[in-house]
Amino acid sequence: MSKTVTVATAAQLSAAAKVAKAGDTILLAPGNYGDVNLSNLNPAGNITIKSADPDNDAVFRTLRMTRSNNVTLQDFDVHRPLNPGESSNGAAVQVNGGKNVTFIGMDISGSMNGSALDDGHGMSISTGSHISILNSTFTQLRTALIVRGDNFLFAGNSVTEVQEGLSISSMTKGVFAQNYMADWQANYAAGAHPDMFQVHSGGTAVASSDLIFRDNVLLPGDGPVGGFFISSQAVGRGERHENILVENNYYEGAYRHAITVANADDVIVRDNTVLMGDHKGLVPAINLNDIRGGLIENNVSTLMLEHRTLKNSDMVFSNNIDVWDSQFKKGVAVADLFAPANNGDLDFSDLDVIGTSAAAQSGAGFRAVAEIGALSGTAAAQAAAWLPTYDQNFNVFA
Repeated sequence: MSKTVTVATAAQLSAAAKVAKAGDTILLAPGNYGDVNLSNLNPAGNITIKSADPDNDAVFRTLRMTRSNNVTLQDFDVHRPLNPGESSNGAAVQVNGGKNVTFIGMDISGSMNGSALDDGHGMSISTGSHISILNSTFTQLRTALIVRGDNFLFAGNSVTEVQEGLSISSMTKGVFAQNYMADWQANYAAGAHPDMFQVHSGGTAVASSDLIFRDNVLLPGDGPVGGFFISSQAVGRGERHENILVENNYYEGAYRHAITVANADDVIVRDNTVLMGDHKGLVPAINLNDIRGGLIENNVSTLMLEHRTLKNSDMVFSNNIDVWDSQFKKGVAVADLFAPANNGDLDFSDLDVIGTSAAAQSGAGFRAVAEIGALSGTAAAQAAAWLPTYDQNFNVFA
């Protein structure tokens, strides 16, 4: 029979987790637990570790998990301001290996002093399988998330005031959906060229496949910040990404790489909106370089570019709307496509094209969906709604 225990220290938590059995719940009394290690956990079924009082979250400084399986971590904070002289290369949360690990309702942050420039990484996940992050916040961090592995889910999260967003490599089957990304604080003085989502194959990484980026809102704020930058640095040794879907996302900024997909086979880019932000910087674009097999349809964008030397093949373009831009003096006027900006709190439905516009009538551009950046319902309901969706999502590539 499952049981519930309450702990108040890192030592008590570690001891309780080691003996927990499938169905057990460990409640975290309010307080600061410092540095926590939850490695080598292997219950026969899922165990849950969560704050006892959701209105008074337990706080960790760091969390380490190595070769741990079947764990749900819920509703607590990991707050890691760097100590004097401490390296910024480490992450507040590190997951190495393991399977069926789910984070729900987490708050992961750095110094919270108003600047991300003196902070370390948020999460680092390597070689895991079926790792999920739902309904969580990432604030004031060097990089929100560094991840590789397979069957990965990142949905309904908010990422704000960070230097870099998600660094993704060597991944098979990943879903990135309904996330809100805003207000970047990049270290431009050090030569940064930040991205919100980056898929790469640098270093020892290999190419990725079966990746879905859907229903995300990207509002980088001041400065040049890329939206989706998907490229293979190892294409020279045959590493090409495969089965990439970028669908129904909204980007408003001032950087050429709003949506860039390169060195990839079987690519779908559709129903996205790409607009110029503060008109200071480069006109943003959908960039397609060295694509073999692609469907590019129903996008509303200031620019759509193909590389002059990195040629594409077997591409189909359909019903893409060219938005007016101040640099090239062409396209459909923004006022004909979008309602005036609302100065109040952001309503994602305001990002839709006007219903009477030609773009709306033809089905082009981003359409708001519910629960971008914050999922509703209980943690159990969120898990039930999202965790089974991996294989369903990938039917698009069948």
